[in-house]
Amino acid sequence: MNNRLEIKIVDETLRSLDLEAVSTRAEYYPKFVVEGGYNYTEDRYQEPEGNWQLTASVSINIFKGGSTKAALMKIENEKLQLLQQKEKLQDDIRLEVKQYILGVTDARERCAVTHDAVGQAVENLRINRSRYKEGAGTATDVVDAVTLLAVAETNYYTSLYDLRRAEAAVMYAEGEDLLEVYR
Repeated sequence: MNNRLEIKIVDETLRSLDLEAVSTRAEYYPKFVVEGGYNYTEDRYQEPEGNWQLTASVSINIFKGGSTKAALMKIENEKLQLLQQKEKLQDDIRLEVKQYILGVTDARERCAVTHDAVGQAVENLRINRSRYKEGAGTATDVVDAVTLLAVAETNYYTSLYDLRRAEAAVMYAEGEDLLEVYR
């Protein structure tokens, strides 16, 4: 389930909110800045031609109207909302997986039933051919048996397709990469 793109998006958003909180919390601390440099000017009237420069500064945020605290509270509220959204999303995904698993079970049962129907249609065709050879049956009975076999086989392959589709839906709901699975 954690492979689902929706869950990954929520997790990455939570991680970015954590980093934003660290960055915002840093506003409580003093900031130190030190800059230095050397300037050289080629000027025959200026002595010396090179100048060193060093600047140091400290800034302390004594009072910012509580905006830092408010920003941190806003981030925490966003995280709580995202966590609730993630729980709901996980519940929805679990429900989706259960529904698809029920679909797989149903499709397997239909495959078994249609497979048996194909066997019965084959037997029906064999019996009608035997009756036709013995003169007890008509050609129409044989044609009807062939048609019945074709319908039974069509139903079987349709149910087999439905089974494969339901299995793929379960894999997708669980977050598996279908391109990798079916390579």
